[in-house]
Parts: sequence; C-alpha cells; structure tokens
Amino acid sequence: MRLSERFVDNCILINSSSETKEAILNELVDTLCSAYKLEHRDEIFEAIWTREQSRSTGIGCGLAVPHAKIDYVDRMCMVAATIEKGLDFQSFDGEPVYLLILIVSPGNTVGPHLKALSSVSRLLADGTCARTSSPRRLRPSSSASSAPLKTSTCNGLSSTIT
Repeated sequence: MRLSERFVDNCILINSSSETKEAILNELVDTLCSAYKLEHRDEIFEAIWTREQSRSTGIGCGLAVPHAKIDYVDRMCMVAATIEKGLDFQSFDGEPVYLLILIVSPGNTVGPHLKALSSVSRLLADGTCARTSSPRRLRPSSSASSAPLKTSTCNGLSSTIT
C-alpha cells in the first residue's frame, strides 16, 4: 500500500500557522480526531506528547514523524501538515521542520506501524539530504491550492501525498 493511500479526506493541513511543537501537535491531533471520528482526544494527545518528550521525532531534512501506539484506535490513522515558515522541532540535524506526518496505530499491532514509518523514511532514502547545506531541504510547494500536496526533498527528488 502506498503511503498516500493511508490518508483519508480532510487529513492534510496546508500552511499551518502553529508556532510551537505543542501547538502543531495539538492541531494534528484535532485533525486526526475529526478526520477519523475518534474519541479520547486528550489521551491521544498525551500519548503523542509523551513520546515526543522522550525523543524528538524530527528526523531531519525538514521532516518530523510524531507517532504513538495507543489503545484508542482500531486501525492505523495518519494526518499531515505543512508549515511554510518552518518550526523548531529539535530535529536531529538542527533544521526547522516543514512537513509533519502524524501516525497513530493500535497498541496491539506492530507490522503496519513499522511499515508506515518505513514508508515515510523513504522520503529521505537517497541519503544525500544529510550532506546538503541548504536549510530548505524539504519544503511544501508554494501553491496551497493544488489538489495533491507536493513536497520536494533533497536534490529535487519529489514525493506526492494525495
């Protein structure tokens, strides 16, 4: 299954105005609960926030993948957000984050959660991202009105999240 096939309607935020890690995570969890009709919003946020406090999910090249396994969902759920001006996420490379993909999975499953994390990591698979000096490694396109969310990764490689 392609990464883009895991998203449902109304699960992508384009050009969020959130200015802190906590604010964007709250916005993503609100979007997640709305898009998937989930209850237990506060518990879901707490699981994501606790995970983030233990170790940043900012993996570099402008990408963060906050994630958690929780008992309040019966299937994997994913939402995404872009932040045009970037956001400090304490990423491993010290660069701002421009694209976030939030993943929550049932607590009793392993395989699908790991496969989704692996799919997201393929956005950075060419390995040249860590060597480039550009602070604009992964940026949303300037056209917020386009139907698919297009992102360009290091060295012009592109991926599309529809």
